[in-house]
Amino acid sequence: MAQVDALFRTLSAAHPRTLQIVRRACLENLTTEQLAQLYGITPDAAQILVTRALFELGLIDEKEALVAHRTELLTRLDAAALEYARSPDRVREERLRQLAIVVVLVLSAFFYWREANKPKTVLKPRPPTPAAAP
Repeated sequence: MAQVDALFRTLSAAHPRTLQIVRRACLENLTTEQLAQLYGITPDAAQILVTRALFELGLIDEKEALVAHRTELLTRLDAAALEYARSPDRVREERLRQLAIVVVLVLSAFFYWREANKPKTVLKPRPPTPAAAP
């Protein structure tokens, strides 16, 4: 159980993209061909992607342990994701994101309106310059 706890802590602290790759390759047990098709890359590139993700997490030698404990790890990761989705931090983050979008839209409308209502400047033609006397 200590090994599962250590693996879960490592996966929980991972970058989301890295976690997704390790999750699909080791925990969901997708083949290299399936992973390559999912990401639209060659099987060799998919294998490199998985190896880099495992290396980044320091789990390059723990792939068998990830596969062996995959049901427990998937359950814990899903529970942690659900807990975060229900947390006040997530709600606050979502509200701030929505507020930022509204601010951008309001500023865009303001600057568009300001430019549309700006008085048009009419350029007067310049008087011809006298030719230089020789």
